[in-house]
Amino acid sequence: MLRWALSIILLFIISCLLTANISYLFIILITTISAAMLFRSLVVSAALCAPAAIAFSPSQQHTSLTSALRVATPITTDELVTTEANTKETRRTKPTVDPFNPEFSRIQSVPYSDAFPNSTKEYKTVTHADTGHVLQVPFRRVHLEDPEQPYIDLYDTSGPRDINPHDGLPKIRKEWVDAREGKHERYTQMHFARKGMITEEMQFVAERENVDAEFVREEVARGKLYVLKLECL
Repeated sequence: MLRWALSIILLFIISCLLTANISYLFIILITTISAAMLFRSLVVSAALCAPAAIAFSPSQQHTSLTSALRVATPITTDELVTTEANTKETRRTKPTVDPFNPEFSRIQSVPYSDAFPNSTKEYKTVTHADTGHVLQVPFRRVHLEDPEQPYIDLYDTSGPRDINPHDGLPKIRKEWVDAREGKHERYTQMHFARKGMITEEMQFVAERENVDAEFVREEVARGKLYVLKLECL
């Protein structure tokens, strides 16, 4: 029946072309497109309403929708958890009885010397030219087996070792700060840098970064470099 309808429409289109009736031709094209879209909608609706086995394989016998869309056996929750996770005991650390007096002796850690067996923490001694203060700049020396180069010096950020937490970090800047007390209107590194002064902190950074101290002062004066406190170095 569809072929018969399409044949009639095709003959009508040919007659419209021969008679140059463009308006009838436009109406027929719209009608044909609408009919095709309606036919496709009916086919899709029929396929969705019919059993899956009939819709997609007409030669097969009637089967239920569940058999056509067969799902594998669901995985149980026990199978998702490994055996090790099921048998592993839950361990919780014992809370600190007195937070202000923690028992640091109970903490088990690797000794610092054992963590880095082929390197040592060294210090470079530098004297500040303006004040005469002695600076101890740390670095990491890695010992090599090459006889031509027995070691190589690297950056070290480990911080101070063997410090009593109750006493806190040593105040290595206290002598520097006390010497400036009462001599300036402001006490920021930027203020000193803009006045042309190279402080102990700037000298420390320059030695550690292996750059000229004047370069550090210029960068601080421009606001491009910020000098941190040195107690943690």
